Amino acid sequence: MNLNKFTPRDLYPQEGHNITENLPEFLKQACNQFNDTNEKELFLFSALGVLSGCLPNYYAHYDGKWYSPHLYVFVLAPFGTGKGSMVFAKLLGDSIHKTKKFRYKEAMIMYRQELKKANRKKCGAPDESDKTLLPLPANEMLFFPADCSKTALIDTMNDNIGSGIIFETEGDTLTSALKQDYASYMDILLKAYHHEPISFLRRQDREHKEVLEPRLAIILSSTFQQFLTLIRSAENGLVSRFAFYLLPENKAFRDVFSDEKKNYREYFINLGKSIELTYDNLSNLPKPIFFNFTTNQQVAFNAHFTEAKFDSEGLGGSVNRLALMCYRIAMILGLFRHYENHENHPVNILCEDRDFTNALEIVNILHENAETIHILLPKKGKVKLPADMEALFNGLPNEFIKKEAVKLAMTLGIGERRTERFLKNDDRFENVSHGKYKKK
Repeated sequence: MNLNKFTPRDLYPQEGHNITENLPEFLKQACNQFNDTNEKELFLFSALGVLSGCLPNYYAHYDGKWYSPHLYVFVLAPFGTGKGSMVFAKLLGDSIHKTKKFRYKEAMIMYRQELKKANRKKCGAPDESDKTLLPLPANEMLFFPADCSKTALIDTMNDNIGSGIIFETEGDTLTSALKQDYASYMDILLKAYHHEPISFLRRQDREHKEVLEPRLAIILSSTFQQFLTLIRSAENGLVSRFAFYLLPENKAFRDVFSDEKKNYREYFINLGKSIELTYDNLSNLPKPIFFNFTTNQQVAFNAHFTEAKFDSEGLGGSVNRLALMCYRIAMILGLFRHYENHENHPVNILCEDRDFTNALEIVNILHENAETIHILLPKKGKVKLPADMEALFNGLPNEFIKKEAVKLAMTLGIGERRTERFLKNDDRFENVSHGKYKKK
């Protein structure tokens, strides 16, 4: 298969899905702003990702752990395919983000004023670098930049009670960050999906940072070739954590002068303001809200994914996480369904059968897409190398030490840091002991 010409339509046509008609009214009306079916679905999957990061104080018990609704969503589309509805989905969290940034700006003004007062008492000039004088205010935000270091991401998560959203319409932004040794936070992305504690210690200054319950929502998009630079093999743990939406190529030239989308931005900004009210109300609850399936739904859920796992040879891990995605999607639908008919905040939400069915139908699409991705992704150690790295690999003996690899790499014009990353990250090598490697 020629991946340069790959379109999801070739394997799994994305036409004719009827997954928006029975949604909670809030989501249904938002999706129906778009006339094109693919735009509706693109908006829905992107919106589910954004909304999953806007529902604090909301949990469900699943397989022995408490989970929030946070989702990882990845949109794959051919080069040049319009992803406008994805951008509109981000506006659902825009009002929350702006309010948080305004609070931070106001807090910094107060901080500098207090710092000046403290320094006057000491008869010195204000020194913002002296953090022992006053603690810096929390840098509040909803949307975290993907282009940041590991330390900065952990600090930002701690400033926001461990929760936030990474939303990037260009997946290369995240890829570039993860390629940098100082910035790579792949382990954070892996752990945050299951809310596993994150911590690291640096010898210099004895710097210790941790996030006890990380909760990240991630929404990304890219072409398939760009995706391969982020996820280089089917064995990468991020593959099964993402809900993949495959956007077909639109071969028709759209009318760029149409008034159809003229008021979209205003509509979705106003919708974002209503989401902010929900966010604030949930944040201020004295106790969390808990979500549950009915007994019959639990039986049907277990039967569905037992069969799916049996039929998905080599995709058992992906099916396990698809089941968790299904539960999280049902959580989101269930909460907004409740607010359709009630203004109060319940202690518990019991999933309605229509939203249980909605979640399963959505995940069935994700399952098909996961199988597509699994087929197309290189298996372990099969990623084609650049010519210079191929020459380095072929020139190395079956067993070697790092110094030998660096020495050979220098003769090929390959820098030491790039060589170290190659040895550390490529599946072709096994680190048998400190500084010693062997080819697999």
